[in-house]
Amino acid sequence: MRRWRRRKSWSPRRSHSPATLQRLVWFVGLVSAWSVSSAGAAAPTDTTAPSCLIVVMPQMSWQGLRAAGMPKIEALLKDSAVGLMPVASPEEPHANRTWVTLGAGRGAVGSDVRGEMPAGGGFRVDVEALLDAERDARTRVRPGLLGEMLHARGLTTALIAYGLWEGGKLPPSVTVVMDTDGRIDGGGVYEPLGMSGLGKQLDTNAVGDAVLTALSKYDVVLLDLTGVGPTEHVEDIVFNMARVTSERESALFLLTALSPAAVPGRVRDAGFMAMLAPGASPGLLSSATTRWPGLVAASDFAPTLLGSCSGDNASSLSREIDGHRAHSTPSKGVLAGLDRRAALLTQRDVVRETAARLYAVLMGFLLAVALWFLRGDSEHCPRLAMLALVSALFPVGLLIAPAVSMDTLPQMVAALGIALALGRVVGRLPRATQTVAAGMLFGAAVIALDVLFGSSLMRRSALGFSALSGSRFYGIGNEYAGALCAMTTIGLGALLQETRRFRATILMGAMVALVVGAPWWGANWGAYVALCAGLIAVWVAVGGHKARRALLGATALAAAACVPPLVDLLNPMAERSHLGAAAVALLDGRAAVLADIAWRKVVMNFRIAAQGGWWWAATPVAFVAAWAMLRRGGMTRRALDGQPYLTAGFWGAWVSALVALIVNDSGIVAAATGLAVTMSGVVFMGAKKK
Repeated sequence: MRRWRRRKSWSPRRSHSPATLQRLVWFVGLVSAWSVSSAGAAAPTDTTAPSCLIVVMPQMSWQGLRAAGMPKIEALLKDSAVGLMPVASPEEPHANRTWVTLGAGRGAVGSDVRGEMPAGGGFRVDVEALLDAERDARTRVRPGLLGEMLHARGLTTALIAYGLWEGGKLPPSVTVVMDTDGRIDGGGVYEPLGMSGLGKQLDTNAVGDAVLTALSKYDVVLLDLTGVGPTEHVEDIVFNMARVTSERESALFLLTALSPAAVPGRVRDAGFMAMLAPGASPGLLSSATTRWPGLVAASDFAPTLLGSCSGDNASSLSREIDGHRAHSTPSKGVLAGLDRRAALLTQRDVVRETAARLYAVLMGFLLAVALWFLRGDSEHCPRLAMLALVSALFPVGLLIAPAVSMDTLPQMVAALGIALALGRVVGRLPRATQTVAAGMLFGAAVIALDVLFGSSLMRRSALGFSALSGSRFYGIGNEYAGALCAMTTIGLGALLQETRRFRATILMGAMVALVVGAPWWGANWGAYVALCAGLIAVWVAVGGHKARRALLGATALAAAACVPPLVDLLNPMAERSHLGAAAVALLDGRAAVLADIAWRKVVMNFRIAAQGGWWWAATPVAFVAAWAMLRRGGMTRRALDGQPYLTAGFWGAWVSALVALIVNDSGIVAAATGLAVTMSGVVFMGAKKK
């Protein structure tokens, strides 16, 4: 594939005054008018030069593409800006959600797509069903926003697909380039040459002619290769499309919108998006949405395509678009690098369930042993104290363990070994309070430092966020957010108990809160609010006039909650996170947007609980167990008598878990990890006091 030729663009020099530029514009206009009037019957200038071609290959994941052995496409990708992209799977209730997201620039749900194909060509989609689905899910998404913005710039759209859909349905890909009225200017669905067990058979030359004809009439053309096979046939078609766009100096987008059906015991694979455009350098495709070279989101497609076609950045033109324009980051060994990223994403999710079950079993065993031994005299309490310390530090072990191995069993063994080693080190301190302070603050420091340096450990950890599902791409996920909140409040309470250094303690708490909530670091507003609530709870618990302190604390929490979104407003719109988008909605008077966000958080928590089977009971049981141990006269409260600051630290952790459960989108997860650390610390103190 030959290199693209860069188009030269003229720009005026700074020394030109406005008056000079105005005279120049008038002169050019007069010359142009004279040229047109004197041209007579001269051949008209070709103003229908194509903008771009989009080729979609559903259910062709990155891993599937590499495993199929497609040398022509791989050669094409080496000249492209390419990145992995989380996509839906056929098993999901909304398998078409990625299609809608690609055309809306915002995370969407999907539904069956119906409509008609007028006799003159093109499509008319019934958008009401799509809008109803978005309203029911309260996504505030406008399907077809990309097509609407293309039409607003005078650009036309077309879709070419093969094979009829059952029941009068249209190809889901129509939602990518349709406008908000469901209109696509040209194209249609055509019959393939034949069908076989390997897929639809197409005439490669005929497909090329059809696309070439469409490109001569329309600015943005989408070629849907759903169900086309075998892979060699798909490769020939795609390579031919690359030749066509190269000759016309048009942009080519190659992507997938649906991952293959999940194999039992394996999570879904990563999709991909590649861009080969005039002036675009090869490398890893990345964006401000993910902040991870080689990884983009489906919502980034709309601003990227619009930027390639018209030079605009859609995220700076419409507040309804969450995505950002993707760009190429030069890198050596692009394909091999993406292979490693894809393996990391899938392997991390494979280990995730095992780690969650192991942690739950560990905590259940700890609670059972604690209930048995802490009620009477026993000589086994030192071992119970070490077990509790290992349980508290297990998240730290899971954070570091991937550096040892990414395989499931070695990683779990390494995590337990690291937690045990840390427990033995801090357990040598003379007083239990010192052990709690050192262990908790060390764990909080490791998590916070990882966030400061780009969350490279968290991306690999089984307890970290899942970029493959699109839940979070950077910062701190809710799993480690819960652990960090508990470790910070308990550790600072223990430190305050030992040193009485209030200013240093307040400064340390503020620094951790900044790491969690800052848009350029953690960007986790729910965890930030939960941590602030926990720290304020510590302040309320250790002082007098608790009612007055509680009122002042609630006011301070409300003010602190506004800080991260307002700070994010200082960034340019194209670089803002979701926090800035929420602040814009609030300032615009669109409070309903925030209500929808809150509703989706509740729905997500119920969905997580439902998917977890009987595990849904773990979080409320943990709340009750922690309260039973902390309350006055409780199982281990007598171990905390005479240590008001440490006791306040434990109560702060309990409060932060409760607030995280309410304000986080997957708060049930944040609360579970926070309570696990809290109960481990309480059991440790009770065991050491026996």
